[in-house]
Amino acid sequence: MPLAVELAAARARLLSPGQILERLSQRLDLLKGGRDVEARQQTLRATIEWSYDLLSCEEQRLFRRLAVFAGGCTLAAAEEVCDAELDALQSLLEKSLVRRGEERFWMLETIRDFALERLEHSNEAHELRRRHAVHFLLLAKEAKLELEGGLAQWAWLERLEQERDNLRASLAWAQEADVELGLRLSAALVQFWDIRGPIGEARTWLSTLLERAGTETLELQAAVLPWAGDYALVQGDHEEAQAFGEESLRVARQLGDAMRIGRALHDLGEVAVRRGQYAEARELYEEAISTVSEVGYTAPGPTHNLGELALI
Repeated sequence: MPLAVELAAARARLLSPGQILERLSQRLDLLKGGRDVEARQQTLRATIEWSYDLLSCEEQRLFRRLAVFAGGCTLAAAEEVCDAELDALQSLLEKSLVRRGEERFWMLETIRDFALERLEHSNEAHELRRRHAVHFLLLAKEAKLELEGGLAQWAWLERLEQERDNLRASLAWAQEADVELGLRLSAALVQFWDIRGPIGEARTWLSTLLERAGTETLELQAAVLPWAGDYALVQGDHEEAQAFGEESLRVARQLGDAMRIGRALHDLGEVAVRRGQYAEARELYEEAISTVSEVGYTAPGPTHNLGELALI
C-alpha cells in the first residue's frame, strides 16, 4: 500500500514508529468488520482518515475545501475559492495529502474522494461550489474576449484546456443549482467548444441548460441558442438544428432584437440548404438581409450564401 505508507511516513517527524503503529492500529480496529470492501481498501481509507484526524481545524477545513477542484488548481484559485493560507497549504503538502506540480496543486483521486465526503457533510458545500463556479465563469469570460480576437488566443485555449475538468464540474453543479450561472458560463465557452470541442458534449450541456431555463434568462438563451443550432448542424442533426433555429428566432423576436432575428433567419437558411430546400433557404437569407438592413447593418453571411445559391 504505497499511499498508506506514504501518509504514515509523513508523520515520522511528529511521531515515533511505535506511536504511528499504535495509532494506526487503533484506527484499523475501528474499521474491521461490517464493511463490504477489500481489506486493502479498508486499510487505505483508515490511513487517510487517521491522517485527516491529526490535522488542525484550519488544515481540515482547507483539505475538504480543496476537493471542490477537479483536476487540480492554481494557487490563485485556491486562495480565491477556498481562502487558502500558505502555511496550511504547505502543511498539507508536507503530509502528502496535497501534491504540487509546476504551477498547480492537486490531490490523488482516492484522497480527493475522501475529502469530498467531508465537504458534502459540512455546511459549506453549496457555497464552495458556487464560488468555484463563479471563479471559472470569470476565467471563461476573460478567455472569451481573447478568443474573439486577442493576441494570446493559443495561450488562452491551453489555459481553458487545463481547466476543462473544473469547467465540467462547474457546469454539472450549475445545471442543478443555478441554471442562470450555467448559461453564463456556457455563453463564455462557446468559442472554446467550437475550436476544441468536443461538440457532442457541448450540445449536451447546452440542451440541458436550455431545457431548464426560465423566462428570466431570455437574453442568455438568445446568446447560446445559435451555437446550439450550429453544433447540431455540424454533427448532421438537421432536426435538432431546425428546432434550435426556430427557438432562437422566437426568442429574438420576443426580445425585439433585429440582429439576433437576422442571425436566426440565417441559421435556418443554413439548415434548409443542408436539406436541399434551396427556395426556402433563399427566402430566409433575403429576410435576414432585410431585417438587419432596417437597423442600419449589412449581412455579409446571408449575402454570401445567396451568391452560392445562385450557382446551384
